[in-house]
Amino acid sequence: MERTCDVKDVNDFLLSPSGMDLFDATCMRIQTIGEVLKQVDAETNGQIFVNYQEVPWRKVFAMRNILSHEYISLDPGIILDILKNNLLPLEKVLLKVLKDIDKGEYDALFS
Repeated sequence: MERTCDVKDVNDFLLSPSGMDLFDATCMRIQTIGEVLKQVDAETNGQIFVNYQEVPWRKVFAMRNILSHEYISLDPGIILDILKNNLLPLEKVLLKVLKDIDKGEYDALFS
């Protein structure tokens, strides 16, 4: 989020080589977030994220798939929307998940 805080519209990604590099790196990071979350969901048999309905988890996983398999057809506007509207709420929920894990809420899943 810090690295893209100066991105105001898709042209900030598309009109310069450095902007394109930032776009590519941003897409890779969003893909990585989706991949890690998908793995956590699989390892916990879908029993953690279901408790945090404020995030559309299937859409998070679907975006990972799009970034992995359909990159050529990716809409930079969607990536910008994710940056501006979805990453901070996702981060807040993930911090809550970690706090709940630390409190022992899911110990049974990890034993």
